[in-house]
Amino acid sequence: MAGRSLSSLRLPALPRTPPLVGAAALVLAAVVIAAILAPLVATHDPNALNPALRFRPMGGEHLLGTDSFGRDIFSRLVYGARASLFIGVVTAAASISVGLLIGLVCGYFRMADMLLMRLMDGLMAIPGILLAIAFVSLWGASLTSVIVAISVPEIPRVVRLTRSVVLATRHEAYVEAAVTLGTPSWLIVRRHLMPNTLPALIVQSTYVCASAIMVEAILSFIGAGLSSDTPTWGNMIADGRLYFQIRPSIVFVPAAVLSACVLAMNVIGDELRDRLDPRLNGGDRRVG
Repeated sequence: MAGRSLSSLRLPALPRTPPLVGAAALVLAAVVIAAILAPLVATHDPNALNPALRFRPMGGEHLLGTDSFGRDIFSRLVYGARASLFIGVVTAAASISVGLLIGLVCGYFRMADMLLMRLMDGLMAIPGILLAIAFVSLWGASLTSVIVAISVPEIPRVVRLTRSVVLATRHEAYVEAAVTLGTPSWLIVRRHLMPNTLPALIVQSTYVCASAIMVEAILSFIGAGLSSDTPTWGNMIADGRLYFQIRPSIVFVPAAVLSACVLAMNVIGDELRDRLDPRLNGGDRRVG
C-alpha cells in the first residue's frame, strides 16, 4: 500500500528549456565571460598600432587578422564586448530605475499622470536615434553622454509599461482594502504595486539592453559614438566599412558577434516573458 502511494506520487515537471534558448544562453554566457576576462582572453593590446601588419589574414598570431591600422581584431572584439555590454547593462539599469519611479507615480496619482505622461508622449514622438544624436552633439562623445543619450529615449517606454501594470493592479481587492484601512500611499505603492511590475520590467530590461547595444553601434557607425580609442563593436564596424571590399571580415566578424549577442538577449527575453506571465505558461488553466 505504502509502495503504491509512493510510486503514484509525481513531482510537477519543470518546464523544458527549448534548444534555441539554451544556445542563446551559451552565446550570451560566452560573451559575458570574455568581457569579464578580457585582459586574459585578449592576445594583444587592442589599441596597439602596427602599420606593417595591416590587413593580415586570419590565423597564426592574429586569430581573426588585423585591421587597417594593424590592430588585432580578436583583441578589439573581446574588449569591445566589455564596452558594449557595459553600455547595455548600465543603460537598462538607468532607464528601468527612472521609468519605474515615474511609472509608479503616473499610475497611482492622477494629477501627476496628466503632466508626466504628456512629457513622456512628447519624448516618444521624437525618434530615439535622433534624440541620442542630439544629446551626444551637445555633450560630446564620452561614455557618460552616450549612456545618457541612449537611456533617455528608453525611459518613456518603461514608464508606459509600469503605468499600465499599476492601473491594472490598483483596483484589486487587496489594494482597495489597504486604501480603506488608511495605509499611506507610499506604502501601498511600495508593498502592493511595485512588486507586480517587476516581472514585466525584468523582461523589458533584456530588450532595453539589446536595444542599447544596437543604438551604440549605430552612433559609432555614423561617427557620433565613442572614439576608436575605446573598442566597441560599433566603431569596429565603422572603421572597417571603408575597406569592406578589400577585407570583408573586418566588418563581418564584429557584425556577426553583435547580431548574435542581440539575438540571444531577445530570445532570452521572450523565454522570460513566457515563464513569468501566467497567461502564457498555462497558469490560468483550470484543472478538471
